[in-house]
Amino acid sequence: AATARTNLLEDALISHVSNEHYGKPLDAVAGNRDVNYMIGWESARSGFGEQALFQLQQPAFLEEFVVDTYLHRLNAPLSCHVFGLPASHSLDIEQAMAQSPRWSITFADGEQRIPDSFQTYMKEEQYLKETVTDPTSFSIQLVNTQTDIWEPIISFARLYPDQYHRFRELESGKLMSHLLYMHYPNGGVHGLKAFGMTESAN
Repeated sequence: AATARTNLLEDALISHVSNEHYGKPLDAVAGNRDVNYMIGWESARSGFGEQALFQLQQPAFLEEFVVDTYLHRLNAPLSCHVFGLPASHSLDIEQAMAQSPRWSITFADGEQRIPDSFQTYMKEEQYLKETVTDPTSFSIQLVNTQTDIWEPIISFARLYPDQYHRFRELESGKLMSHLLYMHYPNGGVHGLKAFGMTESAN
């Protein structure tokens, strides 16, 4: 008989949340399509690159990650990104988070900046003060300089409105103790799920 798969995020410890304007990441973990369809995690419109860290109850080998933007037709994020902290790491979590992937801004003339607080940088329009050819022309991307710490699981995936996104082509097969979920620029997700095998299940 087929058994319902357990969402590994359900009993995870959630921390380092960038924005809990409407709902919390926990609401997205509990977000099922058939019940409470309006529940989810939605950030303020002023957000620029959101994140939540999930410390798994037991380290796990990830097989699938789901981002559900159900009924988020006008405010779904544009992209999502998932990184893992291997169970073998010995870093204090605050040290690891200080070296987590960061948003960067690259101007049309090739100049790049990686602000300490991307949220503040964008909100206060600090890019306008940069000595570049055109401070209004730039692209934004996620930079993971610490690949020896943070393993890319989904380094970049497009998100679409009102869609159940299932990601199975994962970039790392290592045993993970923490999952860092990020999306850009802001907006709402109805469901977040991670499926896989815990070490004890093998």
